[in-house]
Order: sequence, then structure tokens, then C-alpha cells
Amino acid sequence: MAWGFGVAARDDRESLVTGAFTETLTLGQGESRRSLSSQGDWDAFSALYDGQGRLVWALGGGGAGVDLGASVACLPSGDALVAGYITGTVRFETGRAEFEMLEAEDSAVFLARYTDGHLSWIRQVAAIDMQTFETLQPGQSPLELSALSDGSCWLGGRFEGVIVLGPGTAAETQIEARGEQDMFLARYDAAGALLLAISAGGSGQTFALAVDAEPGIGCAVCGGFSATSRFGRDAEEIEVLSAGSSDAFAARYAEDGSLLWVRTAGGASALWDWCSSVGLLPDGSVLTSGDFSATAAFGQGASRTELSTSREHDVFLARYDARGDLEWARQLGGYARSYGMADLEGGSCLLATKFFDSIEIGSQRLDSSGQADILILRYDASGEPIWAKRAGGVGMDLPNEIAASQERCFHTGGLSAAATFGPGEEFETLLPSWGEWTFYLASLGL
Repeated sequence: MAWGFGVAARDDRESLVTGAFTETLTLGQGESRRSLSSQGDWDAFSALYDGQGRLVWALGGGGAGVDLGASVACLPSGDALVAGYITGTVRFETGRAEFEMLEAEDSAVFLARYTDGHLSWIRQVAAIDMQTFETLQPGQSPLELSALSDGSCWLGGRFEGVIVLGPGTAAETQIEARGEQDMFLARYDAAGALLLAISAGGSGQTFALAVDAEPGIGCAVCGGFSATSRFGRDAEEIEVLSAGSSDAFAARYAEDGSLLWVRTAGGASALWDWCSSVGLLPDGSVLTSGDFSATAAFGQGASRTELSTSREHDVFLARYDARGDLEWARQLGGYARSYGMADLEGGSCLLATKFFDSIEIGSQRLDSSGQADILILRYDASGEPIWAKRAGGVGMDLPNEIAASQERCFHTGGLSAAATFGPGEEFETLLPSWGEWTFYLASLGL
């Protein structure tokens, strides 16, 4: 099995991808073909593909437990910054003869930098008490990375019990979860040293699913929470209450980690509402996307908007201004789930979703080929759809993440059976599937 969890655009046409695999993963074709062998349960992999979809390099890493690459970002130099999880003792390929070793007492977060197909450095940036990865599922990347042009980055995720950020350093920070599961948000410098650490939590579960940062503005984070949750530090602390089983949240933080605002959305449903993607725009406004069930309320006062669905889940897309006031909220209008978002110049965006049965996008009707198909959509700055592209086969197919350059977008995820990409188009491609889940990487023109 293999899944792509994170993808990033490099230049206009190249793409970086990271994920996890079991047993043997074969990437590329011909002279660029590379096979990676798992050292235990799940191993992490990272790879670079050129504009023609040819493999440039691929490196793996792991040990006897569950290890994975969860998120990747491209720096202005072309270097790749990868974040993920490890358990126990692991070794990572460096692209040279030797391996780089890491040791974790239990589970840990790693941060690694790759230069020209070689591992420049890898750090254990957090020690974490988390058993989630024993039942790893597609579409559930538990960690998100957002890098800045100076090489620093923000990391967001979730933890149980206690998390130690910057372990073994002068900046080491230990945080105890307030509830069953809490969110963490941390910033690291270009060498992987901890700069600040933040958490949020309450009487239930609070988890971060996506992070996005902008230089000089700060960071936006989103996810879900149940019961009550508290955001912010000391005097700035804000407590929020879920309307149903769980609600979605989006929060914005300044560069120094101070809370600017937090907003929630949801309804009285017994199912989970959550926000799975976030984009922080240069003007400080925030785009969010996620899933809701039954009826979900967004915003307050005159801007309050309710979205309703008769299906188990539908996808929402919402925009908040720099102060956190709702500008608009839209829904896809079908039985669908949201996984990734890439914001584009001018406030437009791309969404990576999966849908069941059939769905109508404007005057276009799309029918799923099997259990669920991949659906990539482009929206304008007002949240109106511009185009939609379907891919899939007879099984369950889903995208974990999407990224964009000036000319293209790239998405990655998993296929449970053979799937067709670009059906009816000039470059229609049938991808085979090997085993229970197969990693894929696809590119679309904008």
C-alpha cells in the first residue's frame, strides 16, 4: 500500500511529494525507476518529479513502526522541507552511501530538508504521545507544514497526553493536553530550532488539520473541536462551544503567536463538522474549506449564513476578512468530502474533494465511476465555480492534498482500484492499482 499525503509545486512545472508506504514502493519508469523497501510497518518517502511526470529523485526512511511523510513545502532555493512522524528508532536515506539515524522513545515529529536529491539535515522537533497511526487511514494526514521564504516554518497537528516541542534544546516546551486530544501549533527557524509553541483544547477533542502562513502577517490554522475548547494565551484566551457533536474552527495568529481571532461553524448534527483546509491571503483574509452535515451556521449578525444538506456530508467553502468577519459561505451541493485547498492569486482557489453518486456543478453533471471519485474544482474570488475535473474508477479514490504554481496544479492521494484521469480529454490516462491502496500524483493546467 502507498499514499501521497503532501504535495508542493517547485518552479512552474515540477512537483514535490511525500507520503507513506508498506513493503515495496516502485516509483518512475525506465532509467529513473527507483524501488524503496519498507524497514518495518509503514515507511516515509519523499520524491521530486519533473514537468513531464518523470521521477528525478526519491528517498525513503523509517523503522519497525509507523513512519510517514505528512506534509511538504518548497523553498525559494528549490529545497524541499518535509514534516512527518516517526516511531522508535528510524534511519533515513541521504542520497549518499550513509544513512541518517533518529531515535524516539515513543512517537515523534520530524522536520527534514532536502537539497538536489540529498538529505541536508533531519531533526526531531517534537516528542509526542500519540497512538493514532496504528490505524492510519487515507485522507487523514495528521500534520501540516507551511514554510516561509526565509526557510522557517509553522507546523500544526494534534496530540494526546503530553507533547514536548524542541526536545533537548534550550527552547524545550512541554504542553499537557486539556482534553482527550489537543491541537498544537509551533514555529521553527530555518535550522529546525523551536521559536514558539501554542496549543488549544478543552473538555473534548481539538485538532488542527491545516496551516497556512504569510510573511509579515502570521499564520492561519483550522480543524475541528468537540464540547468546549480554549484558544489563545492568558488574557487573550477565548473559549468556544460546539453546537453539535463537533464544529469546524478557523483561527488566525500574529507572527509572535498571539491570537487575533477564532471563528467556529457547525450545527446540532450528531456527525462531525470540520475544516480541513485553510489559506491565509496577503491582505490577511482567510479562506477555509471542509465538511458539514445537516445544517451548519457560519458567521454572526447580518453576515450569518446557514448551509444545509440532506446527504451525510457536503463540502463548504468560506471566506473571512482580516478581522474574522464572514464575507461569504458556499456549498458544493452533493454527497462529498473535502481534503485539500490551494489559494491562487486574486483570491481564487482550487479544491481537492471526493464525491459519491453524481453531482452538478453549474450546468455540468458529473457521475462517479465507482464508490467515490476524485473531484478537483476551481473557484473565483466570490466562491463561484469556474471548472470541475473528475478522475476515478470502480473503487474508492481520494485526493489528500493539492498545490499550485502559476501554470499548473498538482494533487496526490490514493487509489483503491484502477482509475482514469482526464476522461474524454486528449491526454486521458488510465492508472493501474497495486494492492489495497496505490499512491498517485497528477497534474492539471490552470
